[in-house]
Order: sequence, then C-alpha cells, then structure tokens
Amino acid sequence: MTRVLIVGLGNMGSSHALAHHHHPDAQIVGILNLSPVILPEALLGYPLYNILVEGIATRPDLVVVATSCDRHADYACGAMVQGAHVFVEK
Repeated sequence: MTRVLIVGLGNMGSSHALAHHHHPDAQIVGILNLSPVILPEALLGYPLYNILVEGIATRPDLVVVATSCDRHADYACGAMVQGAHVFVEK
C-alpha cells in the first residue's frame, strides 16, 4: 500500500487525488491546499492541511505536487528531504 499526500487541489490535483482514491494499492493520507477548497464528494473524508510540515507528518511514501509552478521546487524538495518519492505535475 502506497501512502499518498496530494499537494494542490486545482484541476490536475483533483484528478490525481481521485485516481489515487480509486486505486486499490493507494491510501491517501492527506490533502494539502493553501486556500479553502470545495472537494469532490469522493475526497470528503480525507484530512486537509494547509502547510507542508503538517502533511509530511503523515509520513507519505509519495507526494503528488500539483500546485502552481513557482511552488513546485519548495514542495518537492521538502518532501524528498523527508524521504518521500515525489511526482510533480507540470
């Protein structure tokens, strides 16, 4: 089971979150977004965070970074320093 943290919940982040939600070998451990967001119904039960340190505390195996490009490096590096694999959506 891969523990997944989703960072960024725009169109692409929501798409990745839903894909992981439906994948039998993935477990979403949290969703991180800087601003309040309306979640699709399938994602309503997951913990929400607004700073990376809180999301990383869930000890994800994989962090999906789907934020604006100017934040990619900070989130990706922060996740890798904690030992997580990272997928960055361009």
